[in-house]
Amino acid sequence: MFKNYSTEEQAKGKHIMFLGRYVPFHKGHSGIIQSMQTQKGLPVLILVRDTSELFPASVRVEMIGLWMKKEGIHGTAMVVPDVEGIYYGRDVGYKIEEIKGSGFEHISATSIRNSLNAGNEEWKDMVAPGTEDIIHAYYLNKAE
Repeated sequence: MFKNYSTEEQAKGKHIMFLGRYVPFHKGHSGIIQSMQTQKGLPVLILVRDTSELFPASVRVEMIGLWMKKEGIHGTAMVVPDVEGIYYGRDVGYKIEEIKGSGFEHISATSIRNSLNAGNEEWKDMVAPGTEDIIHAYYLNKAE
């Protein structure tokens, strides 16, 4: 049922985790993930919320997987159930941190979806490497 992409046989050791909808996966997402992986030197765990969106969660994981392969990103991307929130008790050995100042704040999935719906190609400059082919295959060919 759920699609999983991994650049490793089995996820071992510490990872840095990202949780989102990724509709679609864009340069803002990839820039933050790539910079944090470089900074921390750890593989990534990208959790894609199973929400009703323009692209099914399995397609979004495929977008991320192609980007990971193309960019040499080590880690795993997988679909998880939609979450209402993230809760934790006292200091449990990890932190939740918003990444700011990535240089990609001007990119949003909403602008990509609006560009797709308008039929222009502005979205191509905003999506992460590897994502354009999946958008063409899934969304644009579907619309034709």
